[in-house]
Amino acid sequence: METYLTHLLEDLHAITLARWRRCPPHFYQAGMRDDLHQPPEGFLEKPQPDALPGETEAAIGEIENWLHSKPAITMFDHFGLEAEQFPPAEKLTEAQAHPLVDALVRLWVAHNFLPTLPNKAPARIFYPMMLARMAEPAMLLEHGMNGIEFCDFDPEGCPFGEAWCDCKEYLSHDVPVRV
Repeated sequence: METYLTHLLEDLHAITLARWRRCPPHFYQAGMRDDLHQPPEGFLEKPQPDALPGETEAAIGEIENWLHSKPAITMFDHFGLEAEQFPPAEKLTEAQAHPLVDALVRLWVAHNFLPTLPNKAPARIFYPMMLARMAEPAMLLEHGMNGIEFCDFDPEGCPFGEAWCDCKEYLSHDVPVRV
């Protein structure tokens, strides 16, 4: 399993890097850079003009496609991956699932899908939820971001289970949400 996971992580990195080289994530192009969303190893930043010709029109076109229900394809399709490439969560240890979830988050961010991650849930719990979401249709945006949430922020219906629910803290304190 370790050898397979090493190759899968290398494949995910290669797809992430290719996407960054073709179209860096919107937040990065807009100057909203932070420690969590860094370019992948191997990315060489090129100076970007303040505004690219046709960028506004392209962004409006994406919104019109979304409004007029342009058929969306799955995230697996956007990434050039198949569900069968990913091992089932029950066959992974937490130590194996954690780097896989990190690599998937970097892949999502590279494609402007920004997941809201639970702070407490182990990777083995979050990993199958990510795979399930990747099998659903998703609109890929190059000039904006697509926020992905996995719960309704209702502690009683938390999909991560009561032990891993962050919602009570968000509802009672000013706890930052990790994206």
